[in-house]
Amino acid sequence: MNKVSAYRKSMNMNQSQMAKYLDLSLDAYSRKERGLSEFKKSEMEKFTKVVSTKDPTITVESIFFN
Repeated sequence: MNKVSAYRKSMNMNQSQMAKYLDLSLDAYSRKERGLSEFKKSEMEKFTKVVSTKDPTITVESIFFN
């Protein structure tokens, strides 16, 4: 399991819910989560924003680049 998937699951969100939050289709989100396409900077920031409600110390870098 990758970090993006783990953080999404820690928020008790399924792929469909996260896709809707990021304004993506389920297929597009699934491809991004599996590493088949890249997240845009704005999507990374929005993803981090929702995860930071549970862990305020989380950063874009720690999710997507470490």
